[in-house]
Amino acid sequence: MCARAGSVLVMTAHPDDADVHGGGAVARWVDEGREVHYVLFTSGDKCHHDPTMTRDEVIALRRAEHRVLDGQARERRAD
Repeated sequence: MCARAGSVLVMTAHPDDADVHGGGAVARWVDEGREVHYVLFTSGDKCHHDPTMTRDEVIALRRAEHRVLDGQARERRAD
């Protein structure tokens, strides 16, 4: 692995934008040893179509999803 200096800031409007539009780049940066930070401008509460979930439940779900992804990225860096 050839680690590069510097960190990356990914800024997106919606929680899944970086995954859909730039997931490969983010994975490469993590593999290179870079720290990747996210700024999300919305909570993702509008992109869920389960009528049984409240807005707060969807927000909590999106936050939990990002904590899981963060943990996986940290594990990849440790390998």
